[in-house]
Amino acid sequence: MKKYLFILIIFTSCIDLEEFGGENYYKTGIKVVYNDADFIADGKDSLRIAVIMPREANEEFRTVKFKASQGVFFENEKSEYVTETAFRSGSDSIEFIAILKASTSTENFNLNIQIPELYITNRLVRPKKSYPEAMEINSNKVKVLNDGVDFLEISVKLTKDNGKVTQGHNVSFTYNDTITMDNNLYFKNYSASDSNGVSSIRFYPYNIEASSEPRYITVSTETSNGLIEEQYEFVISE
Repeated sequence: MKKYLFILIIFTSCIDLEEFGGENYYKTGIKVVYNDADFIADGKDSLRIAVIMPREANEEFRTVKFKASQGVFFENEKSEYVTETAFRSGSDSIEFIAILKASTSTENFNLNIQIPELYITNRLVRPKKSYPEAMEINSNKVKVLNDGVDFLEISVKLTKDNGKVTQGHNVSFTYNDTITMDNNLYFKNYSASDSNGVSSIRFYPYNIEASSEPRYITVSTETSNGLIEEQYEFVISE
């Protein structure tokens, strides 16, 4: 699965970061710390990793690579995935720092940290699945009479991109940016999200001027990813 990774450098202390490791590299005085084994693959949450070694560490240890089961994420040089790199030198230690941001990965992967003569392997990183929500709009027709009897019925189902239906959302309907669903002359029979995650409403365009020009009803709802809106176009006839 293709991923787009962005790197952000933050110069903060590693004191509060959780350690993971193995005896093979603690004997050299090298430590690897990270801030979170789980992160959301939404392009915002980040995984911060630092390789800390004594200042007197051998020169050959100073080429650090972060690799994952899907490919190389970071090296201490610019690459396909890296726009910046960080190397920090203190009075008694040196650090290689990477902050990874995955925008599409929803799969577990093993994070391997490679240092010459050392191989720190099988640190499982688990991106949390964060699917954007979308609206699926259906209607009973695309042309409706303005006689006060005929109506346009619109149903809305909210889904995530894995096909799972989401429930409990409040859906709003607005005709041509002026008439809201609170106007009971035009909007009737509103049904909130049911057990199938479907909301529906009927629109009666009573005495609204007929035209071959398309009209539209805007459907909107707040989701965990912010406000989403879609428009349903139709024609009013006599």
